[in-house]
Amino acid sequence: MSDATLKLRDEIIESQKVRTDLLKWKIILVAALGGAALGVGQPEHAIRPILLGFIPLVCAYVDVVCTHNDIRIRVIGHFLESQGSDEQIRAYESYCGRNRDVFLVERVALVATTVLFSLMIGTIASCPTVATMFFHPTAVDLESQRLALGGAAAIGALVSLGAVGFLSCKLKRLNP
Repeated sequence: MSDATLKLRDEIIESQKVRTDLLKWKIILVAALGGAALGVGQPEHAIRPILLGFIPLVCAYVDVVCTHNDIRIRVIGHFLESQGSDEQIRAYESYCGRNRDVFLVERVALVATTVLFSLMIGTIASCPTVATMFFHPTAVDLESQRLALGGAAAIGALVSLGAVGFLSCKLKRLNP
């Protein structure tokens, strides 16, 4: 196996490690933002529901960066399959290309969590009865806060779904 092939395989492995770390950080950031927004461990007046609006945005950011890593991994894999000097690596990358659907579960989980969090935040924002459970009754501008949460929820879901669409388009161009 050539040095170039080894370096490309190492690049794939490093991208996969970064992706795994990002998925862990997504969970940690959602928990931290949710806890801070709901005032976990703080007095009742410490509730900051507007922080909930950052959850869909953080999720969307992680989804976009993971999508970028997916594209990087697939481009390198496609190159190794079509141009690689090692027959075993080319056969492996070809096999992965034919069985790509087995890797779909992680992608579905990534996007589904963002959409789920966005729907939950959107529900809080759109339902006045639910919103009053989260917002302090004397909130200066309850309607503005509800709109901000709803907008953040919509943006998070759309960006995440858009990243998946972008990935699909790029992969179709890669494998015509």
